[in-house]
Amino acid sequence: MKIGTTGGGRQRKHAEILVTRAFKFLKYYCGQSGEEEENLSSNVRLVDYLLCSSKFLTDFLDHLESTRQMGQSGRLGYVNSIADLLDFRRFHTPSGPVLQNFSITEAYIKRARQCLAKQMRSHWTTDLDIASLESRRS
Repeated sequence: MKIGTTGGGRQRKHAEILVTRAFKFLKYYCGQSGEEEENLSSNVRLVDYLLCSSKFLTDFLDHLESTRQMGQSGRLGYVNSIADLLDFRRFHTPSGPVLQNFSITEAYIKRARQCLAKQMRSHWTTDLDIASLESRRS
């Protein structure tokens, strides 16, 4: 697949990764709440509910960090996938209150991106410091 000039087109492999990450976010809460995964793809209200809560987003990112020991770049990939899912749901014009809640989640996504990018820069600065490179004989 050719990438479009507006950036909306994705190569097939990249699109599959985005969808897989977004479904992992949704499945994480289905496992905790006892919802069946089969309901997930057909129950739009459940998807909207999960996307509308900033707490779900922050809890999931904390889970990725603590349980799976995922670094900042990995968690940033999940944040981007959730943002794409949010855009997809917004395209299908949910009700007014849901759209308002989406804007709150979008603000949290923006903050998460900034925070993760800041953490990545901090680690790069520390890891690529002259003293740390010399200590590793690099």
